[in-house]
Amino acid sequence: MIQAAEKYESNLKSGLFSSDEIKPLWTFLFISLAFSGAFLFFSFELLMPTLPVYFSAIGGTDSQVGLIMGSFTFSAFAVRIFLARLAEKFGRNNLLKIGLSICLLSTALYYWAQSILLGLSVRILHGFGFGIATTILATLVADILPRQRRGEGIGYFGLFTTLAFAMAPFTGLWVLKNYDFGHLFSLATFLCFMAILLFMTIGKLVPESVEKGSGMSGGRSEVSGFSGFYFPGFLTLLMGICLGSVICFIPLHARNINFQDVGFFYLTSTGFVFITRLFSGKVYDRLGHMWTLVPGSLFLFLALRLISSATNAQEIVLGAAFNGLGMGLLFPSLQAWMISLAPPSKRVSVNAVFFNSLDIGVGLGALGLGFIAEKSGYAMMYSSASMTMILFLVVLLTGNRLITNNNFY
Repeated sequence: MIQAAEKYESNLKSGLFSSDEIKPLWTFLFISLAFSGAFLFFSFELLMPTLPVYFSAIGGTDSQVGLIMGSFTFSAFAVRIFLARLAEKFGRNNLLKIGLSICLLSTALYYWAQSILLGLSVRILHGFGFGIATTILATLVADILPRQRRGEGIGYFGLFTTLAFAMAPFTGLWVLKNYDFGHLFSLATFLCFMAILLFMTIGKLVPESVEKGSGMSGGRSEVSGFSGFYFPGFLTLLMGICLGSVICFIPLHARNINFQDVGFFYLTSTGFVFITRLFSGKVYDRLGHMWTLVPGSLFLFLALRLISSATNAQEIVLGAAFNGLGMGLLFPSLQAWMISLAPPSKRVSVNAVFFNSLDIGVGLGALGLGFIAEKSGYAMMYSSASMTMILFLVVLLTGNRLITNNNFY
């Protein structure tokens, strides 16, 4: 045993093992940031199915409720454009505190937003805070992860938010059914408070920046144009279009085929996302992005085709399972890939591009696919959405070949 230890130490000193290979993943800092993110997302998801009910109860029309809910995405998108400059001015740690504080304030203010105008104002404010907090939090997590285990780490970090996505909507509806809006907003505010309290506790341990060169997976020292993170950013947009079809139209499509338990669809999908994220990061780290993106896009294509042709509960739930498999492979892999292409100084910008690409895709999916559904029905709409994954595959394979041939990275 002593000889083995001496050999290991000798190999380490000689550089046979990299520091990343022995650097632990589940550090106190990583776990704390993951729980902080889970509290934030749980608070956010509590309100997603319940805020429309609240604003409708205070006199909002369907269009007004839609405007209020949609304004959140717009403000989150807008603030991300300026995050890189804001991070340089205030520092990333301080900026995260600001974002979390805005989320805390706006969540508490919903209770007093007793008019449509006030509700719109608070929702816009909440979008600013959430856009800041989620982007900076993802950047800090990427900074503390070992380079060669970054895909695995991002996958595990996503497990915490996946649990929030799975549990929070049901929790919010249960609180609203058994108590009232006051208790609902109090719970959401408390969770935001826990997120900021946890980060304040570990804030001094979080590095404000990382050393240059520590974040690249090899090859390039800067990001630009097609050869940089805009290529996976476009793929993220295409994934967002498919995600938008599932988020926005599954309840309506399910009603058409007499599938009553829509919640079970989302629960099944989330369950398979959770399972897939347990191993997708390791596959990404060891084999590369093509080994997760190609099967992920095929799973998502199959999911949308199954949903399109579904006529009963079994078929649409099977579609939910494949949707979870696809999203569980695509989402963390695209994010990890984009981060790996960027030097540390660009990570705020990279995460902003990732989340904005996703938001644009979801928005385009809701708008364009909604038009198709209105004209041709939901079956045709989901069939059309599945073709987005064919385009995804074509762009991925073509772009990856161009990048490889030209040695872009």
